[in-house]
Amino acid sequence: MGMAVLRIRTSYRWKFDDLAEFVGVIERVKRGTILHKALSLIERPADADSVRRAVVKGLLLLGESPSRWDVEGLARCIERVLGCGDARPFFPEDPKVRVYSEREFLKTPTEVLRPDRVVEYEDRVLVVDFKASRPSSLKLYKSYADQVKKYVSVVSDFFKRPAEGYLLFIEPPRVERVV
Repeated sequence: MGMAVLRIRTSYRWKFDDLAEFVGVIERVKRGTILHKALSLIERPADADSVRRAVVKGLLLLGESPSRWDVEGLARCIERVLGCGDARPFFPEDPKVRVYSEREFLKTPTEVLRPDRVVEYEDRVLVVDFKASRPSSLKLYKSYADQVKKYVSVVSDFFKRPAEGYLLFIEPPRVERVV
């Protein structure tokens, strides 16, 4: 059997020796996309039922059948993120703190940036980019960090206040400040 090559919205390539390995990667990418979508639907701290509803809604928005996925397992993963102390500022309890998910910001007239989450506090703005897991490749990590730095520059100019940039890794939950 020939080798399959997968290309996903990046310049990175993966090579697979067999179909099972290929399918496994596709499933992990889908899982990350589902978790990302569910997190983007949650603005404030949420109870288990709300998290489960966000997972189901995320699946449906992505054209996936909830019966095909372990909804409870996905919800537990999201709950672990929400329970991570370092992630709490990204899901503020205070209703006065504004949360923007997937909002577009113009860097130039032709370049649109869309951070996963922007949290507007009175004195500062937090910019968060969700990633399924921390990459093992330093080159890929650097590209993630550079992306967040671009977001921070544009968001700081837009809100006219200091901005901080973070990577939020979902599995396992981990927050890393970039700038």
